[in-house]
Amino acid sequence: MITLPIYLEIVLPGGASLPLDNCELAYNPKDPYAVTLTVRDDSHGSEVVWTMGRSLLAEGLARQSPPELRGDVTIWRCGPDDLHIVLDSPDGRAELHGEAEQVDAFLIRTYLAVPFTHEMDGIDMDAELALIFGETA
Repeated sequence: MITLPIYLEIVLPGGASLPLDNCELAYNPKDPYAVTLTVRDDSHGSEVVWTMGRSLLAEGLARQSPPELRGDVTIWRCGPDDLHIVLDSPDGRAELHGEAEQVDAFLIRTYLAVPFTHEMDGIDMDAELALIFGETA
């Protein structure tokens, strides 16, 4: 498991921002396409976990403006050093700012563990399909 604490701020209506308590990116090589972002609120004892594609995070680092089509997670650079992350759900929307360098360092670590295009190496597709369909591999 690869984890990295990161600094994030939540953008409030009107443009002001507040730092978030405890944020972390995590990558499990056993689930090679996914990255999780966990935001913990230590004062209230709660946490929010978002799972997104590793490629979505990488594409967001390369994008210099918001994409026209947006999904539950939208990521892009705002300036050379900052990253903008928008999380949308039926329960609400959160706009976050972070440091692109931290996310880039995290992605490099994930690609050292599982190189791009090698995500399927070591995965037994027959066994995975058997789990889905309830059969014995």
